Amino acid sequence: MRPDQKFPYLLAVVVAAVLFGVCSAQSQQYHPQPNVLTGLNHQAVGATIYLRPEVWVNASMAQYAQQIAAQFPEIVLSINSQVNGTGLVGGIAFSAYTWQRWGQFLPMPKGLFDFPGYTGPDGWPVMPRTGGELFIHAKASRRDVLYALVTTFVDYLGDAIVDHIDVIEAWQNVLDGENRDLTGYVDGSVNCPPDQKVPQGLIGAEDKYHTNGSFAIAQRWVHNLKAFLAMNGTLQNDVFGRTKKESNELPNPPLTSHMVRVRQSNFGYFLVRQAMPWGDAVRKNAGLFFIAYTKDAHRLDAMCASMVGQGTFATPPGPYDAIMKFSDPVANNFWYFPSMEVLSQLYSQGTCCH
Repeated sequence: MRPDQKFPYLLAVVVAAVLFGVCSAQSQQYHPQPNVLTGLNHQAVGATIYLRPEVWVNASMAQYAQQIAAQFPEIVLSINSQVNGTGLVGGIAFSAYTWQRWGQFLPMPKGLFDFPGYTGPDGWPVMPRTGGELFIHAKASRRDVLYALVTTFVDYLGDAIVDHIDVIEAWQNVLDGENRDLTGYVDGSVNCPPDQKVPQGLIGAEDKYHTNGSFAIAQRWVHNLKAFLAMNGTLQNDVFGRTKKESNELPNPPLTSHMVRVRQSNFGYFLVRQAMPWGDAVRKNAGLFFIAYTKDAHRLDAMCASMVGQGTFATPPGPYDAIMKFSDPVANNFWYFPSMEVLSQLYSQGTCCH
């Protein structure tokens, strides 16, 4: 059963809000999707959805997919109505290409662009462009709730529309009370302060139509833990630029240390980071689900360029991030998370403009 068949009342409310919003978009109070500013939960999921090529040449398929995507908040609400106390929040994002096609009658977010792929000066290291059209980021205290959310949404889209999906199931690694990466280092030692999450993580008044939307980067990093943990503690600290146990900054960190290559104080802004580890103990396949939100997609571009040694802003070109010797970014993309109200307007456009 489609969401518009299952939630007629909710859709009526959404459409009414859209009709009002079209007439007074700039005066309307826009709200971010709930995944953007909320903190970590015990579990998280990042799902990249790849659509079949036919979607882009078949108007009815495109219209259907667009409407289902725009109704993602109602699907979250439906899952939440079945369970209590899981803290489920979720949001849906669009690649630049997808938004350009589906939001063609809506203003484009300023600075929106697809992940270009990044390569070091000598052809290595590499952050490949791996694509995807839609992305789900959701958090909850229970894994089954996240599974239900992703599978319900994908089932609504259907096999005729979905080519394949790449799902990262992540969790908090807090055995000692700290949120640690599987290397043992504290993740996000200098994260965005709470009072800076809104001005740093959300699009501001400079792009009024897209106010309180957000740009994001989502990556799957695969760690070579065996190689990393085989090094002595001093060499491990040099990779991160910090001590492992206390997460203190080294007095003279190497130029290749992760801390130097992405130190947010050098760049003059914060990213709202929500990274969490993932892993398959049986296959010894593990790493980091990295996701970070920002008001300006070019901030994400600067971070990626710096990590591969192509930095021209805040960090010198040449040295690459030493973490890339031990971790491989196998999936990478930039995403746009529109505000709740703009997402509703995308639904309205899908019902009338194809």
